[in-house]
Amino acid sequence: SALFVFCVAGLSRYVKLRSFNLPLWKSMLAYALPMIPAQISFWVINASDLFFVRTMCDGFQGQAGEYWTGLLGVGYFLPTILTVLGTIFYEAWQLSAVTEEKGRERFFSRVFVIYQALLFCCCAGIILLCRPLMFMFKASFFDAWQFVPMLTLATLFNCLNQFLNSIYMVKMRSTLSLYTMMAGAIANCILNWLLIPPFGPLGVTLASFLSYLLVFILRAISTQSIIRLHIAPLRLALNTGMIFIEIALMLAQKDHWAVWSTALTVIICLFNLPTLLQI
Repeated sequence: SALFVFCVAGLSRYVKLRSFNLPLWKSMLAYALPMIPAQISFWVINASDLFFVRTMCDGFQGQAGEYWTGLLGVGYFLPTILTVLGTIFYEAWQLSAVTEEKGRERFFSRVFVIYQALLFCCCAGIILLCRPLMFMFKASFFDAWQFVPMLTLATLFNCLNQFLNSIYMVKMRSTLSLYTMMAGAIANCILNWLLIPPFGPLGVTLASFLSYLLVFILRAISTQSIIRLHIAPLRLALNTGMIFIEIALMLAQKDHWAVWSTALTVIICLFNLPTLLQI
């Protein structure tokens, strides 16, 4: 893709070896190099789940490890909806994050609160519909729905992490992006090892959520020294708590669970509606 754009846009006319600037080159390397291990750490959080499930869940409920990795892979499908939404927002947001100078702290805080509200509404809807949507797959994959709720919440916090990462990018503090993501990757491996024995394959979904939550907490703290971002912690905690209750209702499958889950989804949307109307 980069080569195609380079050729079609005629960017070669801007390449002048005589204009090579060594200090600028070093500065760009110092900014860009930490992003490589940061992306690797992000990959570890996702890829290690499959590795731990394959090795530690072999024989769980009489099924092979490959069976559970297959279900987990299907379980990632619906949370991808949030990932796509987050990617579209992040691509558009980066330009505003860099160019907006006046009232940056207020601007960042307002966008974060609105973005948070939108993600929680979408998250609640995906969790509510995960069982009926699983009928799109073969019957043998239907049980993958049980992985969707916690993976969706984990994906939500990953989207919030991307937003906070934009603050590092604006101030060229990519090393902080590396350190926080590495902490999440290490925590994910440890949590997988600890949570799979008591919870089985569902343990990896909880580990993913806790890992992304750790990254979020670290970034929420570290970014305060760069931009005084108001993350609305009470609203964030209430939204997360309601999502947890919805997840518990879905997984428990008690009497009238669908009614209670639907009611809770409506409550979450109504709770965030005033914030969304500020757009």
